[in-house]
Amino acid sequence: MAEVSTPRQQHVQDASGTGYRWTGCLRHNRRTGRRSCLGQYQRRPGLGTVAILALVVGGVLWTVLAIALLIASLLLQDFVVPIMYKRDLTVMAAVHIFTNELLKPNAGTFMLFYLMRLGLAIAMGFIAVLVTCATCCIAALPYLGTVILLPLPVFVRCYSLYMFEQFGREWMLLADQLCPVCSYDLRGSIGRPECPECGQPIGDPPVPESPPSVQ
Repeated sequence: MAEVSTPRQQHVQDASGTGYRWTGCLRHNRRTGRRSCLGQYQRRPGLGTVAILALVVGGVLWTVLAIALLIASLLLQDFVVPIMYKRDLTVMAAVHIFTNELLKPNAGTFMLFYLMRLGLAIAMGFIAVLVTCATCCIAALPYLGTVILLPLPVFVRCYSLYMFEQFGREWMLLADQLCPVCSYDLRGSIGRPECPECGQPIGDPPVPESPPSVQ
C-alpha cells in the first residue's frame, strides 16, 4: 500500500494543472466554508517594471520621430518645393534658403500657419463627410470622389503658396503676372487689356513720368 500512496502523494505535490487545483480548491472550500477559489491560483508573472518602462520610452520616442517626420514632410512639400521651382535649385540648397531666410526669422508665423492648417484639415474632413453623405456615398468612389472633392486639395496646395506672398514680391511663385507699375496681381485679370488698378496696358513697359516743368 505504501508503494502506491507514495507516488500519488508526490504527484499531488508536483501537479500544476488548472483543473486539478480547481477541484482541490472546491473540496477544500466544502470543508472550510469558503466561497471563492480565485486566491488559490498561482498567477503567472506579468511584465516587469523594466519591460513596462521600455515600452513607454519606446512609444514616446516613436511618437516624437513620427511627428518630426510629419513636420519635415509638410515643410518640404509646402515651402521647399516651391523654392526649388522658383529659383531652380536643388533640394539641399532650397532647404538652406528656406531655413535661413524664412523659417528662423518667422518661426512664430509658421507655427500659426500650421495651426491654421490643422483647423482647416478638420473642417475639410467634415465637409468631405457631408458631401459623401449628401451624394449617397458617390463621393466615396475613387474617380468620382476625386472630381467632386477636387477643390479641397487644390485649396490646400494653394494655401501655402499664398503664404509665401506675405514675405515679399520675390517669394511670389508667379511674379511675372504682376503689373509693372503698381504691382497689382494680374492673375485674376486674364484677358483684360489693361491693369484694373492703374490702367497700365498689360504687357507694355511702364511709361516714365515726365518731370514737372519749371515756369
